[in-house]
Amino acid sequence: MMKLILLTGISLFTLSFSACAQQNGAKKESTAIYTDSLEHDQELGLTPQQEEKINAINKSTASKFEAIGRNSSLSGYQKGQKKRELALQHKKEIFKVLTAEQQKTWLEKYGDERASIKDNVTDEADQALKKLEDRYDADKKSIEDDHSLSKSEKKIRLEKLKVNYKNEKEKLKEAKEKATTSGLLQGR
Repeated sequence: MMKLILLTGISLFTLSFSACAQQNGAKKESTAIYTDSLEHDQELGLTPQQEEKINAINKSTASKFEAIGRNSSLSGYQKGQKKRELALQHKKEIFKVLTAEQQKTWLEKYGDERASIKDNVTDEADQALKKLEDRYDADKKSIEDDHSLSKSEKKIRLEKLKVNYKNEKEKLKEAKEKATTSGLLQGR
């Protein structure tokens, strides 16, 4: 888990640093950042062509990250989802550049984080469902205990609450299913 956090942190730092360096005209420095931070240990033995391809992937991904961050039509949660999907796609694209031996070295060194990501997604979805259920129970009790409401008003509000609860629950279940069965969390 620590490797996953460290790898994710390095990748995000690298992407943001790369984007900043490009904006400041330090193009050559920014292209070396990713290979210096992730592959600097020389264990992967990247060729200059692989480094170029990885740098191109990093530049493309950095601009996409920025675009997601600037998209005011997305909620924070949606931005996070899109950025996670993009990060997984980024790794997948880099993996395509590596040879079978380099992929093996990568997995030995950094591990296959897809399983832990899938566990995290599942845990987060379960927590969100639990929060939704707790909120539903509290709201239901509040309506039932509100003596200022008539029976018919309570019934209407409880029905509306139930419909909203079912809709939200279905959305969370669909999001969980989509995340855990997406191609990004399956194989390469």
